[in-house]
Amino acid sequence: MDSEIKELSEKYFTEALGFLSGIVNINSDSNNISGCNQTGDIVAEYFKGLGFTIEEGIGKGNRKYFHLYNQSPDAPAYLCMGHLDTVFPESLGFNSFSIKAGTGYGPGVIDMKGGIITLWLALRILKDLNRFNEIPLKIIFNSDEEIGSESVLEIFNRVKPQLLGIFNFEAARDSGALVKARKGVGDFKIIVTGRSAHSGSHFTSGANAVNELAYKILEIIKLTDLENGITVSPGIVSGGTKVNVVPDHAEVIFDVRIKNNDQRERMIEALNGIVKKNKFPNTQSKLEGNFSRPAFSSTGDVLNAFKYFKESAKSLFNLEFSAEETGGAADINFFGDLKIPMLDGLGPCGGKDHTVDEFIVLESIKERASIFVKSIINLNKDRSSK
Repeated sequence: MDSEIKELSEKYFTEALGFLSGIVNINSDSNNISGCNQTGDIVAEYFKGLGFTIEEGIGKGNRKYFHLYNQSPDAPAYLCMGHLDTVFPESLGFNSFSIKAGTGYGPGVIDMKGGIITLWLALRILKDLNRFNEIPLKIIFNSDEEIGSESVLEIFNRVKPQLLGIFNFEAARDSGALVKARKGVGDFKIIVTGRSAHSGSHFTSGANAVNELAYKILEIIKLTDLENGITVSPGIVSGGTKVNVVPDHAEVIFDVRIKNNDQRERMIEALNGIVKKNKFPNTQSKLEGNFSRPAFSSTGDVLNAFKYFKESAKSLFNLEFSAEETGGAADINFFGDLKIPMLDGLGPCGGKDHTVDEFIVLESIKERASIFVKSIINLNKDRSSK
């Protein structure tokens, strides 16, 4: 089977590159909804040609998303994921695909239009192997991953009970490794109110909100626990109006990352404790925000799924595959509370994503597609035999 998989990856590689070029040349910055929709329409047609039924949904602002399936829409299935949007506004001028010495360049070429093409090539190989219809598959494509994935939260929750496994085609790590865990993400704000006064003649009449906020910032950063994978990072701080006025308002917006979902409630409890304890009199504080994405943790199911990919990489290309943890979040995080096989970073190799030097190693498209094909065949075979 190995030689046939590799031959088919070569057979359809030129078509895959044409597909990649076509969608990279369309600007699909998250805020360019028409460009995102145009990209999605092209992607949907390519996957429809493989035999998928496609449900097209409309989210906020007339933004499209796509739910694809090759069996019944309610049947248990493996979910493959990808996003259509990029972070590059058209005005930046970084709007076209190019190739130089086996490397492709362009907006979103690795994050993550190259991943979409890798998935398409894998499924094209499966079809020629006459395995496409025997493996139950779903795909969800959205175009707001870079800004929160609000458009697909409802469908994510709807398909959750049906899933046998989840495979996200975000790019490989810089080392070529897959992703076996992503931290959960919380966005929080502490707002402090005090009492304004002239900072010279009525200093003691004031209650300085900035002073209280400074105290609280020092307290929240103490919650960082690198050994247990917890980080707290204040990102935006504001307060006061003029230098000679005691400020009656101050706030900090901060990022919290957790390694596993057991840490979520403990962090919220700790933050509430800090907010309730005021250091300076006549100030009041409140906490806003929550965790927007659960942690996707390296469970036994995840590690078991990785074994199939490790074996396939060795068999097909004599590659020593590894899997890494990362602090960055992705759409797979929304499924982090499920105890099923899951892996991320199944897309191609490349780098410098979110910069105008973003690139993809074109040869890796064939490799990653082939590895997925063999892995999903063997994983599904073992599941079906139990």
